[in-house]
Amino acid sequence: MHNEKDSNARAPQWKKLYEAAILEIDPTKLQLRTNEAHGAILDRAEQLLTRPPDSEQQALKEALRNLRVLRKMSEVGNGGQTRMRISRSARPYRGYSQMWSDYLKVLCQAEWLREVKTHHVQSWLEEIAREREISKTTLKHVKNFLSGVFRHDAQQG
Repeated sequence: MHNEKDSNARAPQWKKLYEAAILEIDPTKLQLRTNEAHGAILDRAEQLLTRPPDSEQQALKEALRNLRVLRKMSEVGNGGQTRMRISRSARPYRGYSQMWSDYLKVLCQAEWLREVKTHHVQSWLEEIAREREISKTTLKHVKNFLSGVFRHDAQQG
């Protein structure tokens, strides 16, 4: 049986530091966490240069890209205080959060992803279209958002 605690113990050091940076909610610690993770990722990438590309190298690329976004979002102001700012790259998160709360939360918050079938998603989309006056484009955005959620879930295992 797969145990999350066991997989965390086996995770490479760079991944632990990366996850700590991504999950950091204290703006004063965010710069330190992103710097630590960035250094560990670059060290590991350097070690892997002689090997053919693999899934860990892809994960390293994605982690570096996400850390760049975090670094852009956080900045150190006068007096050494760190404050968060929403950049263009962070705006989609706000849109996804809004999409979740406006259209999907009531319909699917009690569902387990592993139990959801295509016909469930289709009925959610039909219900959203029936009960709300939204454009076809907005409905496509909702559908694409759900597709991304399920793709991410499949990648996570």
